[in-house]
Amino acid sequence: MMDWNYFIDRARALGQLGVHLLLLLFAGVYVDFLWPGHMDYTDQDMVLVYETALIVGGIWVLFLVNTIVFWCRKHWAKYRKRTGVYLVVLPFVVGLLRPVVFRLVFGAEDRVFVQAEEEEFVLAELRLYENGRFYAQAYGTWMVENTGRYEWAEKELVLEYDDAPSPHMDRSYTLEGERLMPKDSTRQVLVVAFSK
Repeated sequence: MMDWNYFIDRARALGQLGVHLLLLLFAGVYVDFLWPGHMDYTDQDMVLVYETALIVGGIWVLFLVNTIVFWCRKHWAKYRKRTGVYLVVLPFVVGLLRPVVFRLVFGAEDRVFVQAEEEEFVLAELRLYENGRFYAQAYGTWMVENTGRYEWAEKELVLEYDDAPSPHMDRSYTLEGERLMPKDSTRQVLVVAFSK
């Protein structure tokens, strides 16, 4: 005679494993997306990210409710307790990773420059850090983040990008008073917003 409870338990275990893997996969993709310098998206991309986050968020909530209900029924009590803790901690770990990375990798800000005036709806920002690294973001037809290293030579700022530079940011600027003037006239003029 077949033991149906054995098959039901195995099916439940496979379902639990599948949900764990889905949540970890999404968390990994989201961590990569949030890593400084990796955000590069259009408005249409953000609609897709938002919809995916809603679906995965719904799965996360249902899985948390499932874990609480079955923990109260003493079904795999140790597993449910660990899963509950993991489900509560996971969003905080993912959400707090970006500020922690900024603190550890970039450190304290030295200067911040922002776009002088709105031109074709591009908003640009350049943050220089004391350890010689920079973070830049620009919102135009799409949002682009860049990171890299910088050097001051007299009144000239040279940016060395970790990856391809933003179409809105230049590789070198000249400091004229409170303004960073790009060598390429098609790029954004930046003004000091913060300086130590």
